Amino acid sequence: MAGMSLSELKRANSKHTEVCFRIMETIMLVTSVVFIALGVCGLSVTWTFDPSRHLILEHLISGNDYVLLNIGFLIMFTALYLLLEVRMPGYEKKIRFYILIPCVLGIIGLCGYLWVLDVVSVPSTDSAKVYMIASELASGNTSILSQDIYNYYLVMHPYQLGTVALLEMILLLFPSGSYIGPQLVNVTALLIAYCGLYMIVWQLTSKSRKALFLSVILSLFSVQAIFFCTFVYGNLCSFACSVWSIFFLIRWLKIRKGMIFCLLLLSMSVVMKANAWITAIAFCIVLLLVMLQSRNPKIMIAAGLSLLLPWCSQRGIQKYYEQISGVAFGNGLSSRVWLAIGMNVSTRAPGWYSEIPPLSNTSLIQDATIGETETAAETIIQERLSLFRRDPLYALSFYAKKITSEWEEPTYECFWLSEVRRHGAEITDLANEIYYGGTRVLLQEWMDVSADGRYFFGGLGMLALYIRYRKKRKQGVTEAEFSAEAAYLILPLILFGGFLYHAIYEAKSQYLLIYYLYLIPLSAWSMTIVGSKFMNWVRIQESGMEQ
Repeated sequence: MAGMSLSELKRANSKHTEVCFRIMETIMLVTSVVFIALGVCGLSVTWTFDPSRHLILEHLISGNDYVLLNIGFLIMFTALYLLLEVRMPGYEKKIRFYILIPCVLGIIGLCGYLWVLDVVSVPSTDSAKVYMIASELASGNTSILSQDIYNYYLVMHPYQLGTVALLEMILLLFPSGSYIGPQLVNVTALLIAYCGLYMIVWQLTSKSRKALFLSVILSLFSVQAIFFCTFVYGNLCSFACSVWSIFFLIRWLKIRKGMIFCLLLLSMSVVMKANAWITAIAFCIVLLLVMLQSRNPKIMIAAGLSLLLPWCSQRGIQKYYEQISGVAFGNGLSSRVWLAIGMNVSTRAPGWYSEIPPLSNTSLIQDATIGETETAAETIIQERLSLFRRDPLYALSFYAKKITSEWEEPTYECFWLSEVRRHGAEITDLANEIYYGGTRVLLQEWMDVSADGRYFFGGLGMLALYIRYRKKRKQGVTEAEFSAEAAYLILPLILFGGFLYHAIYEAKSQYLLIYYLYLIPLSAWSMTIVGSKFMNWVRIQESGMEQ
């Protein structure tokens, strides 16, 4: 800066660096505490769908989990990995990833495609609406956008036009009326997302073969995602775009290459699923921190574009459909409605979806205007805030149940999403066994342990990053080194944003599957640290015995 001496400039840069590191440390510490707590909580608490109502409604009930069994499984899996470290030191150098990764992805893809073809799940509720609109548009019928039921839906939820655009493109590639097409694309998107996660691990861990190996294994056993592929929506395609946008942002932070691909993929992700705005905001925060530390105003342009381009993409899709249909969809419902839902009681679970305004006894269809819905939401918010102020213990209990019902429902609705729907073919014996038999019990128990372990080890990984940031702050770093360190913040920031958003707004466990998958790199890296510490301890013990 003009007028400043070299020593003054260094002090100013040092001050900015310390402030940025302290912000990153705070985010990392808080997020690590949250996920370690979720992991510990999951050992004793679980939420499941009420078996007496599972074919009618998302109705969840809480129960006590098998604490000793869960702890035993986690200890056993950890011990197996440590045994691998002890018995086969340097095992990672012998792994042929060019064989392992295609094999694992082949298994995941085969299971996903077979499951989709076996159950032939037919879209319903929101997914049915966007599917029907997309199907008609793919066949050239734009009048569907002005039909009362679909027009009403899109006026309320214009952001769903991005999902409509995605499904329309998919249905152009498949026969009209094909329910299978979008589900097969979901499986492909999942495989693409896993490739992106492997690349993220490779970049963040400086090409650690151990972390990559563990990430591949964790993805193989993330079975929830395979069953989730029957959900005809934009979730998995959006997730795949988000993952690769994260990879390109990390690449840009390290070598200043890839920002164009990062922004394009980020925009596509937001268009396909509006919840990806959490990722966009996380990108903006990371870029602003890098800009603040380096005081390079050019980075502000990238930070601004990380929000502007997704917004323009959403608006552009809406303008396109308004132009071809002659219908104006407007701005839709405001975030107050989802806030009211997140504060409200529900027949599903605390803070889960509920009709606003409530349906009357004589009506089975929600036909309130935007104004009526907004007014009802405002009333609910004021009533609930008043109740929370009068009874803080009730508020604490409400949000504790809301958060645990989301994060401690280990299937992330992967079974329910296809189980409750109509099927395009007769349910096979395999599907019946997975839906209702002993296989369902085993899979659900595995998902439970898997989620607990993922939260716990992911939290430990973030705790290790918090310690790393403290050391780096005290040692001092260059501008390039700080930018590279900021890359580690992206996943924890997205996880924290997802936790915060769904703690405040509408809850559903299906929204959290992507965060379970985002934890793969952090969990894998955390386990390599545990293994490294354990091996150091073993060497110390061996050297002591020799003496």
